[in-house]
Amino acid sequence: MKNYLILIRPYGMLFLGLTPTFSAIANGEFDPVRLSILTIIGFLVHIFTFVQNDYYDIAVDRKSKYVSNRPIVTGAINQKIALLIIIFSFIILLILTIFFVFSIYSIILLLIALTLISLYNKLSKCFFGMEYILALGVFSFSIFGALTITENLSNLALIISVFFFFQWLFSVGISANLKDVEFDSKLNIKTTPIAFGVKILSCSYMMSL
Repeated sequence: MKNYLILIRPYGMLFLGLTPTFSAIANGEFDPVRLSILTIIGFLVHIFTFVQNDYYDIAVDRKSKYVSNRPIVTGAINQKIALLIIIFSFIILLILTIFFVFSIYSIILLLIALTLISLYNKLSKCFFGMEYILALGVFSFSIFGALTITENLSNLALIISVFFFFQWLFSVGISANLKDVEFDSKLNIKTTPIAFGVKILSCSYMMSL
């Protein structure tokens, strides 16, 4: 159970999990049942996102001292089980979306969001600036929540969606990538911090300052 909790990162569930819920409220939704369903969908998207990230990054994570103890990397959770979790979460969130008769536009936005998130997870270590793709995925996911209510997007819902875009752009593109500068530099991976000249200083150089 501990390994599965590590895999799905429950400590961060509220960030992505409540994204469509906040957007729906901003667009005029106050029905507790529908808001609860949106929150469940948000939690499932969180699981889909982070398990998929570990699944795609297993080869890279093995070489990093920061994440080499993740369950898929160590073998505590089989890769096939991880893939089943990804597929299961996707199917359930899609069923919930369709079953509760959210609009066709919201379903399209949900699929766009999941596609962009998947592209980031698959290619984040291959191309520079992939955090923008992830941020667009979260932005689309936020708009999805708003469009489950009405096709008319309120200014508040749009502002919240833009906020989520920049939140993930910073937290992944800057904050998360800073801890991997040394590792990414060795593998010649062009992340945003590296592109802006961030380097790991040697101990001898630090002592000479």
